Amino acid sequence: MEIKNRETSNVAFQKPLVYLIAGALLLLAYFLLAGELDFFVDADLAYVLPDIGRVPWDGLEVSYMRYIPYRQMSSMFWKIALLFPGTLFLALFLTLKGTVIILEPLADKKSLHWYLALAAVILIIVFVNVVYHHTPITDDESTYDLQARILLDGKLYGPPPPVEESFDTYFIITKGKYTGKYTLGHPLFLALGMLLGSSYFFPIVLSGALILIIYQISLLLYNDRRLALLSAFLMLISPFYLFTSSTRLSHTTTAFFLGLFMLLFLKLTTSMPKRKTPLLYSFFAGVCAGVAFNVRPLTAIGFTASFAIILLVMVFQRKPKSLITLLVMVAGFLPILALTLWYNKEITGSWLEFPFHYYNPQERLGFGAMLRQGHYVHTPVKSIINLTVSALRMNAFLLGFPISLLFVLVMLFVRPLESGDKLSLAIIGTYCFVYAFYYSPGVSDTGPIYYYELIIPLILLSARGIVIAQRFLKEHIPELRDFIGNFIFLSILLALFTFYPERILHILNLTEKVSEPYRVVEQHNIHNAVVFIRSIPLAGWVFGIRSNSPEFNDDVIYCRLLSGQKNLEVVRHFPERDYYILSYEPEEKKSKLIKVTAEELGQIK
Repeated sequence: MEIKNRETSNVAFQKPLVYLIAGALLLLAYFLLAGELDFFVDADLAYVLPDIGRVPWDGLEVSYMRYIPYRQMSSMFWKIALLFPGTLFLALFLTLKGTVIILEPLADKKSLHWYLALAAVILIIVFVNVVYHHTPITDDESTYDLQARILLDGKLYGPPPPVEESFDTYFIITKGKYTGKYTLGHPLFLALGMLLGSSYFFPIVLSGALILIIYQISLLLYNDRRLALLSAFLMLISPFYLFTSSTRLSHTTTAFFLGLFMLLFLKLTTSMPKRKTPLLYSFFAGVCAGVAFNVRPLTAIGFTASFAIILLVMVFQRKPKSLITLLVMVAGFLPILALTLWYNKEITGSWLEFPFHYYNPQERLGFGAMLRQGHYVHTPVKSIINLTVSALRMNAFLLGFPISLLFVLVMLFVRPLESGDKLSLAIIGTYCFVYAFYYSPGVSDTGPIYYYELIIPLILLSARGIVIAQRFLKEHIPELRDFIGNFIFLSILLALFTFYPERILHILNLTEKVSEPYRVVEQHNIHNAVVFIRSIPLAGWVFGIRSNSPEFNDDVIYCRLLSGQKNLEVVRHFPERDYYILSYEPEEKKSKLIKVTAEELGQIK
């Protein structure tokens, strides 16, 4: 930090001490309220109320999937009302006192983006081990894990469970075969990671690589290395990025391949006027779009729609090489599409029916009654509510308060926009449009998860907004030329003491509760056993039981406790084992494991 002499403007400022006092009082008020309102005491774990049942879609109208819990909403409000202006005043104080955050020496390091990617990998590894404790926070992750283990056996699916109802769990297909409801791509990456020692290997590596990709994308769009480094840095500090990358959800895989597709597409469009067009770029861009489509079809369509329109317009305008580029890109996409359709045929019996639709035929795109027994009716108004709730969550998670979407909003008032800005806004527009037809905004423990892949254009726009805001102040209010750097520095510092502790505490509590029943079993040190689960903690979006191995030959096998006859069928399939009932006791807030006989299991009503 250093003191610099500045030119002056006609703006009248109070003495710096006034801003220091105002900022300190606002921050003090926030932390007092945070203690009074229990922002740092997490309690919002049961997202589905007991009186509407455990099934998330049965209570979708009133669940936290479509609404923000009171504590989170209160935290958002007071951050905006107190933390944000307090940070502004403190940044104004530092700026008027001549404090400058000098980062230019770091920006001159040619390999800095590689260090940022490495730092991201290290941070994610820490989160996986220290915050998440290798615990899935959704049933989706458990499903991906099962599919990966089936692939490691050299199969696409296993034989159906010996007693379908007893081994039925969320998102698992048990009719005639045993597999998850998801497509092939993401489980394949998890399986490859298992061969290398951890199913977290590729989620971590691909997330680290995304830092390098967004750096290169920014370079191509704006030809400004400092702006590119700023984009990479903002990605690194994004809570949405760090918390999501620490899971085994498929969004990290999709984001990587969509980012790589975007990078290759930009390389193609910038090289088209030249004599030679790199056909390999075209082919692998198509492959990347195909992999993204295989992993998350709707996400890939929403993200790539703008690029498809751009390329088609170029073809109709008869721009050189555009038709060849399109055809080669399609050639790269088609083999992955064929693989996707073939997998559909193997799992569902139909080339065009995806496994997730086979698992629940009532789950579909569009408006009207859907889901099981038509418990939920999707309407255009509800799609707007979903988007609004997701936008509020994005505002909290993208960069953490007090920044978040602030600099993206700056871009909305900039005229004229550069081509890169327009492209990012177009991606956001088409993406949100296609998701208007999906009934759910998705789970939100790590952020608005269905919109995770939008982190790419949002980070690009945030970096651009920062640069534009800094340029504006330099030209019009020179006394505040260093204000943006001070504000960002304070915002990151305050997020470390406000937003991050709240979310880390939530994940710690969530993973502790989700894993608690299985820790109880491990503590009893039982072997060659079948554990019949009567109930598990009502926490987060984990409603199913832990998946068994595809061959059902685990040392400890888990199944549901049902009526006596069904329990005895399980016993007949797994004789000469010990049998236990596992129950979660809400009053005592712990699970109990009780050894039982086959006869006692048969008497359960």
